[in-house]
Amino acid sequence: MKSPFLLAATCLSLAGCQTLGPSALGRNINPPPLALAMVDSSLQHAELAAALIAVSDQRCEDYLVGVTVQRNSGSSTLSVVADALGTVGGLASEAAAANAFAASSLFVNNTSKTLNANVFGGRDFAIIYDAVKRGRDAERRVLLDRGMNGDFDALGRNQVLAEIYPYDLDCGISYGLSRISAAVAAS
Repeated sequence: MKSPFLLAATCLSLAGCQTLGPSALGRNINPPPLALAMVDSSLQHAELAAALIAVSDQRCEDYLVGVTVQRNSGSSTLSVVADALGTVGGLASEAAAANAFAASSLFVNNTSKTLNANVFGGRDFAIIYDAVKRGRDAERRVLLDRGMNGDFDALGRNQVLAEIYPYDLDCGISYGLSRISAAVAAS
């Protein structure tokens, strides 16, 4: 073995650790804003609100699935990198190289833990996902009831969009964490 770095690079490439290019996943994570062009132009009032809500629900689901995939992929990649560095460190014949690989492995493991603590508030993503879904379910019921009660009948298309837009924004990690915090505070 001439170079432990060459072995590490080979392990990483065999594990599939590579940069992802532009994809549908990226578009789902950062979609364009909710717009009237996303629904049938002949819809008005309650029907328009319901259609915008349906589009928003699909966008939110795409986002949450995208975050799940990215989180799992990132976590798996960091785990594989840490394992590869630890393995190479164990195989390295020089003490300095072994120590460098062991330290690198520890750094990658701690990076993964820090990202989970900072981005996800130390919570399992399934709990955040559930909080987002429950919050949006309650908001959807209120909006659909407003439509059934005729609250949107006097509104133009842009005004209906303005009423639904905040609902569309209530999808994400920070929204889920704020719902969890509110539930904890209430109990």
